[in-house]
Amino acid sequence: MSHKKQAHKKQKKANAISANNSSKAPSGNLIHQSGIITRGVSSKHSTHPISYIVYCEGQRVMVCSDFESVGNGMICCSYGYDRILCNSLEEYKNLTQEQIEMEAYQAWMTGAH
Repeated sequence: MSHKKQAHKKQKKANAISANNSSKAPSGNLIHQSGIITRGVSSKHSTHPISYIVYCEGQRVMVCSDFESVGNGMICCSYGYDRILCNSLEEYKNLTQEQIEMEAYQAWMTGAH
């Protein structure tokens, strides 16, 4: 499925959730909890702990450092706080914990600006 089709599908899910819960509409990339590869908390690169999730988006593996559960098994990754870790699960297997935590920190810093 093309990236545009995936984005459209995710936006439709976001619209459906916001219609059911208009007081707390998500503002970000929606993923299902089943797509999460791992979760972690790191304070190696920051003065405060940064929680992050690593998840699949198509073939790509992403990291997000600002997210919340929005119900129905869905997680909303805030816009700007996620980034590509690598292009496949095979590449992901070769990443060190240090590399993942550094990318989580970078995602946090990019989103904060």
